[in-house]
Amino acid sequence: MYRYAFIDVESGMVIGDSHLSGEVERPDLIPVSGDFDLTDKKYVNGEWVEYTPEPVEEKPTEQETINAEILLTQAEILGSQNAVEEALAAILLNQTGGQADV
Repeated sequence: MYRYAFIDVESGMVIGDSHLSGEVERPDLIPVSGDFDLTDKKYVNGEWVEYTPEPVEEKPTEQETINAEILLTQAEILGSQNAVEEALAAILLNQTGGQADV
């Protein structure tokens, strides 16, 4: 079995790790040994160079955004319900002659 790093020819960045049944000669397939770690490496001028990848800003998925909006709406509803319950409790206390300092 032959192992190749599949690279983007322009940038040298590794796109994939290929295990092929035969030998090939293509500019985007660079032969590598079985134990070679392709992590954070790119192929520049015929040599492997280590690099630090740019941090990727993770954006929430559409479903995560929807879930967050649902949670905010639920929190607002619960806050409104609590305000109504407090007002009703105050009215009930007032009607029964109770004290509101409980």
